[in-house]
Amino acid sequence: MGTRYISAPMDVAYARPFAGRGLYANSMPIYQQVLCWLLLFPLLFHVANGQFSIFSEANNPLRTQAGNLLKMDQGMRPQIILYFVTMLLFVAWGYRHIWRVAIYNKLILSGIALGVVSTIWSHSRMLTLRMSFMLFLTTCFAFYLSDRFSTEWFMRLMMFVGVVTVVLSLILIAFFPQYGVFHRGGGPEWQGICSHKNTLGFSLAFLLTPIFFTSHRLFLKVGYASLLLPVIALSRSRGAWFITAVMFMFVGWLALSRRLKNKDALLLSVASAVLVFGGILLLIIYLEPAMKAIGKDPTLTGRTGIYLAVLGAIGKQPILGYGLGAFWFGANPESLNVAREINWPGIGYAENGFLELALGLGAVGVGLALLLFGRAIRQASKLIRAGLYNPRIGWFCTIIFLELVTNIEGGIVMAPDNLNWTLTLIAFVGLAKELHDSCIASADSAEVYA
Repeated sequence: MGTRYISAPMDVAYARPFAGRGLYANSMPIYQQVLCWLLLFPLLFHVANGQFSIFSEANNPLRTQAGNLLKMDQGMRPQIILYFVTMLLFVAWGYRHIWRVAIYNKLILSGIALGVVSTIWSHSRMLTLRMSFMLFLTTCFAFYLSDRFSTEWFMRLMMFVGVVTVVLSLILIAFFPQYGVFHRGGGPEWQGICSHKNTLGFSLAFLLTPIFFTSHRLFLKVGYASLLLPVIALSRSRGAWFITAVMFMFVGWLALSRRLKNKDALLLSVASAVLVFGGILLLIIYLEPAMKAIGKDPTLTGRTGIYLAVLGAIGKQPILGYGLGAFWFGANPESLNVAREINWPGIGYAENGFLELALGLGAVGVGLALLLFGRAIRQASKLIRAGLYNPRIGWFCTIIFLELVTNIEGGIVMAPDNLNWTLTLIAFVGLAKELHDSCIASADSAEVYA
């Protein structure tokens, strides 16, 4: 199978004591409660994609045009330094957990190695080294969380992070609207602790996923959803609305498919694929009225023009790209060509995770990412077909599905300091471990009955 794991001792230690209880159960040791609060800062940092709204200077249309320049100042800010120190402490503290996961996930580590190697041809070598180091820290953090805590406990921690995110966001919106309200759109849109309404909406959509799979009581799940869903709605991020809606549909589809027999499940999968492709075809045919119905223009707010310009730049260095995170910075004439073509001097993102990855690491990087997703989908399919489904697997599948769907309009792939990729890494590790553990259990049963 190629992937082996030693079962983490914390899986046993945490799975039973917290079944059916809240995150802060009475039996929870004090040091674990302290650890929850220590984890809160880096997790909130990831929720905000590394840019808290209270530290952002780009919350107006004029500053948006210079947003790319603002990004270059991030490394000198105190909150960035605090983040680095916090992450390094977690890496040093949890190195045994990180190593235990790392030795069986070399494919994930190869992405970091590719980023480091890309400094050779990067247009901004120091920036590429920094981005590679940050990706290394994010990966180590995800490995630590995967091995240190049971999935059930971690889902409850995510719900705690979701509550804190919403509460802090509402405080900013109510009392400090210059930070909490998004002033670059055409109406009263919320961005909360994040520097963009889309970031808030997408992050809350990911933080909403545990309600379908944790063992919390129903009224707690309903209360949690009732807290997050209005904020997602009032962010007025159409992309967040879309991925939240399709997340509910996917969870329903997953619940139905795992209850069917193999032949019926296969028929459902084929029918679902036909409906999806049919829906895409209808959307292409009726794109303009469909976009206007949800308040968008047919160019996806100018994204189609960005995609075409970025594809032209990718075509000039298609294999290895321009260096991880370096395309939009440094002395790179191609980024200036893209900016001139779309008339946006301050552009600093391709508006699609896979296109952004192709700019940095070319077809090699995109191929590596697709290999990771393909392996995870294959592992999930094996587990579900074999009747080994459990709520952990359902959560991992939903995270991976969301990560892929977010890349229809936006998204982040193989990038540091964001919740989407951190949770996706945890899902990659979790599915591989679930499949390995099921194989070990099958082998043990075969020995018993031999």
